[in-house]
Amino acid sequence: MKRISLILVLLVSMANVFAQETDTWEGLVKKKAKSDEEITNPKKNIKAKTWESRGDLYYTISNFNTSGLYVGMPAITEGMNFGADQLVGKPLSKATEGDKEIWVYAQKKLVFIGGKLDSWEETDFIDPLAINKAAEAYYKADELDPKFRNKTTAKEKAALIRGGLVNKGIELYQKKDFKNAYDYLVLGLKIAEFPRTEADTAFSEKVLNYYAGIIGTEAGKYKDASKHFRYCIDNNYEAGMSFHYFADTYRLEGDSVTYEAKIKEGFEKYPNEEQIVIDLINFYISKNETDKVISYLDLALSNNPENPSYYSAKGSIYDNKYDELAVKFKSSMDSAIAYKKEAFRHRNDKPKEKEVFDKKRDAQAAVVENLKLPLNENYKTAEELYNSALQKDAKFFNALYNIGRMHYKMHEIDLNESTYVYEMFKDDKKSDEFLDKAKEELKNSAEYFKKAHEINPKDRTTLEILRSIYYKLKDKENELLFREKLDALGAESGIN
Repeated sequence: MKRISLILVLLVSMANVFAQETDTWEGLVKKKAKSDEEITNPKKNIKAKTWESRGDLYYTISNFNTSGLYVGMPAITEGMNFGADQLVGKPLSKATEGDKEIWVYAQKKLVFIGGKLDSWEETDFIDPLAINKAAEAYYKADELDPKFRNKTTAKEKAALIRGGLVNKGIELYQKKDFKNAYDYLVLGLKIAEFPRTEADTAFSEKVLNYYAGIIGTEAGKYKDASKHFRYCIDNNYEAGMSFHYFADTYRLEGDSVTYEAKIKEGFEKYPNEEQIVIDLINFYISKNETDKVISYLDLALSNNPENPSYYSAKGSIYDNKYDELAVKFKSSMDSAIAYKKEAFRHRNDKPKEKEVFDKKRDAQAAVVENLKLPLNENYKTAEELYNSALQKDAKFFNALYNIGRMHYKMHEIDLNESTYVYEMFKDDKKSDEFLDKAKEELKNSAEYFKKAHEINPKDRTTLEILRSIYYKLKDKENELLFREKLDALGAESGIN
């Protein structure tokens, strides 16, 4: 699944919604005990008011440690600029970790960077599931009193509880606790069924279903995620991307047949959704159906001609074909040489065998000649497409790396051809020309790999190749330079 960003929305509660006397930890613990007792009392647990009060209490408990905090809050009050020192008081201790200053309290830690609040962490709880219980209490109040959900105060409080659930879910998502994050989103969705005030626009059911689908997918709940995305599609919320994620649940379940059908359906419905075109490209790449890959890449390029990834992806199709032909090219040259040697070995004693090997030699030599044109054409097309990607983005790593790799491959082909023309035709001059060309290809390869290295200095494969190239070029200075860079990354030494 593609990497996504979820925005944590800070809901600022209205002061009068849950207004009550100033609470203390001990006071809330007592109120919690009282509420827990009341819901077991058969005379009280049938009253909506009992559950509404419980919901109010548990929402207050859920916010007790962090109420009033916000990212960017100054550590120290300056004039009218209210700071954390004024809100939560003096910490028990302070610690420094790099550029972070950590204030430690009995139930929480505050993390400041540059004098501004960056994040916080609760370390002790009156009840770690307080926001869940607040929601459950409101569901119960709604169940006991059908008019409850239409009260203005109930709408306002439900909105804050919903926000607390969703923010907790997103917090857990960012910590990669996907299962529990999903459970919080589902709770948020349930309370999102409550009517809203006109001012309440945060976390619509469409948005919550979209987030729940994404997080559910990460949690491996593919069937549940599929239902959330289906809701978004039916309600025209991010419909193209929702269809991408909807189809992807089938891929993740291993149902490639349905997945193909769904991405095709998605393309028919949302032809301008770039991600669905990418899905089709990737699917047909996995099936090695290059004609379809090129067709969809051309479509993607017509919709977004500035995207370097499409040029690079199309280049890789011809690059792969070039690699396949290069293998056949070398194999045919090796076979032709081997058959020539066998024919020579039988030149005096076995003329029929010599004739057989001569024919085999000539057949392989013909294959070599027939492969030269498609080999060079695929090389040229791939290089042009990679260069097109670099025209759109001069720092596009994959294109630089792949052009460098193609030059390296051409270096190897030239070495093979040098051997071939010497062994087959005893052409020293032509053989030397190929050797010189091979050396130039190696130098060209180094230039592209160096540019790739500048963009990603920690890529070990690039460093290994550069070290190997300079070893072959007998350039001790550069060989040592890239060996040292590898060693600095913890890579093993030694010559490739």
